[in-house]
Amino acid sequence: MKDSAPERSLTEYSTPMMKQYRDIKKKYPDTLLFFRLGDFYELFLDDAEVGSRILDITLTARSKGKDGKIPMCGVPYHAIDSYLGRIVKAGYKAAICEQISEPEKGVEIVEREVVRVVTPGTVTSENMLNRKENNYVLTMLMNKNEYSIGYADISTGDFCVFSGSSSDQSDETIISEIKRINPSEIVLDLDLYENYALLKKLQNSQASANIFKYEFHKIKTVERQKNLENFFKTKSLAVFDIPEDNEILINTAGYLLEYLQYTQKDNLFHIRKIINVSNQAYMKLGSETILNLEILSSLPGTIFGKKDTCLVSVIDKTSTSMGARLLRRWLVNPLIEKSCIENRLNAVEEFIKNHLLRDKIEGLLRNVLDIERILSRLATQNSSARDLLALNGSLQISSKVIAMIESNSKILNGIGIKDKKDIQKANENIKNATDIINKTFSEDPPVSVKEGRMIKTGVSQELDDLKSSISDSKEWIAELEEIERKRTKISTLKVGFNSVFGYYIEISKANSKMAPENYIRKQTLVNAERYITDELKYKEEIVLNAETKINELEYEIFKNAVSKILEYAEDIQFVAQLTARIDCLKSFASLALEKNYTKPKITESSNYDTSLVEARHPVVESVLETGEFTPNTTKFTKRGFIHLITGPNMSGKSTYIRQTALIQILAQIGSYVPAYEAEISIVDGIYTRIGAGDALAQGLSTFMVEMIEVAKILNNATKNSLIILDEVGRGTSTIDGLSIAKAVVEYIHNKIGAKTLFATHFHELINLDQRLKKVENYHIKVAEDKGEIRFLHKVEKGGTDKSYGVEVARLAGVPEDVVKRAKELLDKNTTDQLKLDI
Repeated sequence: MKDSAPERSLTEYSTPMMKQYRDIKKKYPDTLLFFRLGDFYELFLDDAEVGSRILDITLTARSKGKDGKIPMCGVPYHAIDSYLGRIVKAGYKAAICEQISEPEKGVEIVEREVVRVVTPGTVTSENMLNRKENNYVLTMLMNKNEYSIGYADISTGDFCVFSGSSSDQSDETIISEIKRINPSEIVLDLDLYENYALLKKLQNSQASANIFKYEFHKIKTVERQKNLENFFKTKSLAVFDIPEDNEILINTAGYLLEYLQYTQKDNLFHIRKIINVSNQAYMKLGSETILNLEILSSLPGTIFGKKDTCLVSVIDKTSTSMGARLLRRWLVNPLIEKSCIENRLNAVEEFIKNHLLRDKIEGLLRNVLDIERILSRLATQNSSARDLLALNGSLQISSKVIAMIESNSKILNGIGIKDKKDIQKANENIKNATDIINKTFSEDPPVSVKEGRMIKTGVSQELDDLKSSISDSKEWIAELEEIERKRTKISTLKVGFNSVFGYYIEISKANSKMAPENYIRKQTLVNAERYITDELKYKEEIVLNAETKINELEYEIFKNAVSKILEYAEDIQFVAQLTARIDCLKSFASLALEKNYTKPKITESSNYDTSLVEARHPVVESVLETGEFTPNTTKFTKRGFIHLITGPNMSGKSTYIRQTALIQILAQIGSYVPAYEAEISIVDGIYTRIGAGDALAQGLSTFMVEMIEVAKILNNATKNSLIILDEVGRGTSTIDGLSIAKAVVEYIHNKIGAKTLFATHFHELINLDQRLKKVENYHIKVAEDKGEIRFLHKVEKGGTDKSYGVEVARLAGVPEDVVKRAKELLDKNTTDQLKLDI
């Protein structure tokens, strides 16, 4: 967490430039101020010392007249984005201060102001973003009765809020929600920032997020509500499903908007609506479950502890960045409405059946660039004419893709289209936007928007006249080299141009004595002399003056075109969203065909029963050779909903219980699943307790972490949930652990009634089925041969009273003397000390 550069008092400077710097720096004390001077952005004083260290550039100390020597360092203006990436990665904010007026006679200094503040959660440049992940900035509010969280991704235009009631409220619940969102930046008001207990928990749990304090304006809720209504151009926030009496939600949205306006200076034309996630119906997946099931990333220390062996990396067959980001959001927000799930599944089925349609769409989507982020760069004034051409091409392809599925009602339902008129309206406006680009911009514009050469002939008469006025002079200069070579008989004579000296005639040192009398020396090089003539100077003035005006006029035309295109931002976002949804559903179809997944039959949660026949773990299967993975069948009924699974370590218990949860998630996001046959009843949440890592940084032991997670499960799961428990009770003494495990099983059986997979080494628990009628015993089959064991990874009905701990020790390479001694001790001892009444 980096709040700012080290503080050094800003003294009363006497030079106009340093006075101006001081005044601007005072407004942005928690940033590194990049101060534009000519072709460079300069950092001064403490900012320079921090910047030089992070950017690995030379720190100098130049004399500024009466102000003495001032530490400074600078970076070229055209390369600023590459440097900003390193500043942000180091956890600092950067304020970009531009020159906003031209030098005038009699004016001591040009005007400057900060045009944007770049922070980890508000970057828009491609080289600073992961194309497959959202980049969220998050803020939050808390009071005695409730909490509220707001988060936005300005690179895509997403702006979301949600709140939790007092029954949900605890630091752990809030932190779990924040971890699920996974922001790059957390912004806290001064009160929350000084809540050191909460701050410490956030720092410990959000290793990748930068946490900043920000002094929000102290205004009444009604004023903040009015600000939101004005920004979103609505008369009431009720259109976003935000009640006018929900003050904490309104203030959170207001805080978030205020911070975005602080960083982007009102360049937020692409943020058009607030999404109130509070009222949306999704499966509950806590951050622990997302981590434990390795949905978005692999757990460190596992045998698959690589980034490319988590669920999303295995199932992601998307062709666009927008589709990849949407897939990640779907995975952590599975649906719970049967009709919505079935609509997606039916659309996937259509793509599977129609391979020609699928292949054509996949081929087209490969050429679609990131429409959402291009639009974001346009809105934040960080774009180029090349972005407009990329947007034009991608919108045309996306429109073609949407047209290809427009007559297929099942696919339309799958992407959430209820009325085709919505598509038709968007297409009309998309055509208007692409027409502007096609009619205005040349096919190969430069990277910079201030170098001209990007506007077509016929767009502006004034521009055409200016270009025409210098054509004769440019033609004369272009022919000058050949004319002068003939006249001087110097075959190596060159006519060139650079931005410092303008046009010149260059002659080598060896031939410099042959220079005509009308040549005026302009510059001396090591091996050559450069000259100018009166006539060349005259032509140069005509060209350069006109080109300055041309460049300025082209830039104005560019800005006007961007402004017109942003009028269609909502339609562009709509097309981008449809494209992403099509991409995800097409991806599911490709996955199902490649991995031999099956379409699950979805039933309401009230049906309860779930049957997975010959099911497979999607990630583990992907890292094994074809046919190596051992599939297993799982069946839950109201008569048997708690499955106790016993068996030794390494036998596959954890893989088995995880695969059931992953299949449930895949089904509820609308994907086919890795099984021979599947009938799945909807669950409202998945709760997991897996692993045994200490949380020493938070002052929590292995066992305390385990008990906190178990408590969350028992307090939040319902009869319609799925519970996954792996080795509950192993973090303490055997008798204590066994007692807790037994009590947990009884509580789930008698009080909750949720479908549960409980993997355990406590073989004493297998007798519970005699007393708890809805408990069923299962074990992992092991083959024994002359004291050797082999894991068959097959789940069979019935419990086992063998743990094979000594045999596993031998397999792990424990010295044979230790193994023999352990076997002797095992033979002498029994489990008589475990007198617990099961």
